[in-house]
Amino acid sequence: MELGRRYGCHQKPERSFTINGYQFPICARCTGIILGEIIGIIILVRKKIGIKKGMLLILPTAIDGVTQLFGWQESNNARRFISGVLAGIGYSICVRDIMAFLVRPIVKGRK
Repeated sequence: MELGRRYGCHQKPERSFTINGYQFPICARCTGIILGEIIGIIILVRKKIGIKKGMLLILPTAIDGVTQLFGWQESNNARRFISGVLAGIGYSICVRDIMAFLVRPIVKGRK
């Protein structure tokens, strides 16, 4: 549980998955984000996806979180997990494009 806390997860029991009475050390959304990042890395090895699409994939998580924060709707773990997976994929895409943007001038300067 310390690892999840260290990385900033709230670890609320009602927002976390449990197996045989054991609560995951991170919530459903964080679980989805981590899985999405892994999926995103695998996808990016085979396919180029632009940063705009990456940002669109992050949007459902932002909408779910904001609407829940303001009490407009109550989210559930399935929605948190699915939107987290999408955000994780989108995050991977955005990080890859930002890193490429930052490294490009360095590589061009060496030629």
